[in-house]
Amino acid sequence: MKDEIKLIDTEIGFLPEGWKIKKLTEVILKIIDNRGRTAPTAESGIALIATNCIKENGLYPVKEKIRFVTQETYDSWFR
Repeated sequence: MKDEIKLIDTEIGFLPEGWKIKKLTEVILKIIDNRGRTAPTAESGIALIATNCIKENGLYPVKEKIRFVTQETYDSWFR
């Protein structure tokens, strides 16, 4: 039988014991604000995590209305 993961109740929901809660600004390298600008999208490619993917009470981005960008757009558009 595999080891069971012990979950603890936190202010953001149940998390595996030993996990630390950190602010997003503590774990990302850059915040880029392209407000008012939209990257050209494609039918497939690299998934774009846009503001519509972030929910106030969610731990992970939601996979609703996912848009994609090409590698070329990713390389030239995002800093």
